Amino acid sequence: MNESLQNFKNSLREQMLRILWSGWSQLGVSGYVSEAWNTVIDVEAMILTTCFWGRYDQRLFDEMISWLFANERFVNIQRLQSMIKKESFQECRLLGPVCRKLAGKKLTPKWRGIENKLQKLASESNFCLFLMPDSCPLPIIGKTDDDFAAFGFLRLPFIDRGLTSSFQAGRPATLQLQLRAFFGVCSRAEIMLALLMNNCASISQIAATSYYSWKSIQDALFEMALSGLVAHPPAKKERRYSLVEGNWASLFLSRPTRPVEPINWCKLFSAIEILWKKLDDKKFSSLPPQTMRIELASIVETRVHNLFSAADSRIRIPDYAMAGEAYLEKFSAAVMHLLNRFS
Repeated sequence: MNESLQNFKNSLREQMLRILWSGWSQLGVSGYVSEAWNTVIDVEAMILTTCFWGRYDQRLFDEMISWLFANERFVNIQRLQSMIKKESFQECRLLGPVCRKLAGKKLTPKWRGIENKLQKLASESNFCLFLMPDSCPLPIIGKTDDDFAAFGFLRLPFIDRGLTSSFQAGRPATLQLQLRAFFGVCSRAEIMLALLMNNCASISQIAATSYYSWKSIQDALFEMALSGLVAHPPAKKERRYSLVEGNWASLFLSRPTRPVEPINWCKLFSAIEILWKKLDDKKFSSLPPQTMRIELASIVETRVHNLFSAADSRIRIPDYAMAGEAYLEKFSAAVMHLLNRFS
C-alpha cells in the first residue's frame, strides 16, 4: 500500500476516535479527560458516527450504549430517523441492536419503533462487530450477544459499567442537551439552538439543521413570535427570525467569553465516513499512484467537498488541479488540520 495513504488512514482513524472520546466525555461518559469545546455537540450525529467508528474501539462503543441507558430521554428519535434518511452515515444498521438494548430496558417505547424499521437492514450473514486497526475482524471466543446477533453482528455480551455521569450545564458542548432539558425534546429546543447560534435565521435554515419539516418550524416560530420574545421583519419571503435583545446565551452558558463556533456535525461526520470507506477499500489502495489520485479527487469533488463546505464554510480543501502529484499529501494535511481543532 502507498505509504502516504497508510499514514493518512492511521492518522484519520486515531484522530476520529480521539474526537469521539472527547465529545462523549463532555456529555458525561467516563474514561477520557479533554479540553472543553467551544462548539455545540450534536447528540444524534454523535450516535450515528459512533456506530461507524466504534467498531474500531469496543470500549467507546459500549460507553455510548451506557450513556444512552442513562440519558435516552434526551435523544430526539424523530431527528435521528431523519438523519438516517437524509445523510450519508455508513453504519446505520448497527443502531438496530443498540435500539433493541434500549427497548429491552423498557425505558421509553420510542426505541422499539426504530428497532423494527432497522430490522429490515439486518444482514442475513453474521459479521464480527469489532475490527482491528487494519479493518480485519476482531476474533470472538465465547458466548455472543443475542441482541446483536439478531442483526447479524457477532460480539461478546455487552456489559453496562454504569459509569456515566450527568452532562454539565453551562458549557457550549452540552447546549443542545440543556435546551432539551428545559424545553423538552421538541422542535422548539432546536429552534432556540439555531437562534442562539445565529444572529438571525430563516425557516429553511432552521429546518435544515434541525431535521424537522419546514411546516413544523414555521408553526412553532409563529407561536413563539406571539410571546414577544422572537422578532421578525414583515417581509414574507425568506423571513428571518431572531431573539429580541438580551443576553440570552447567559441563561445557558457560564460566563461566555467568545461566540460559540457553529459547525454542522452531520455533514462533517458524513464526509469523513465517505472518505474513510474509499481509503479503506482494498481495490483503491492497490491502484497505481496516478489512478489513485484521480479517484480520490473524483470522490472529493462529487461528494466530500460539498459536505465539508456545508459543515463549516471556513473549511478549505486543496483543488486537485492545483495540487498535482502531491494531491494526497496536501489533501490529507488539510483534513487533519481540520480535525485537530477538536483534539
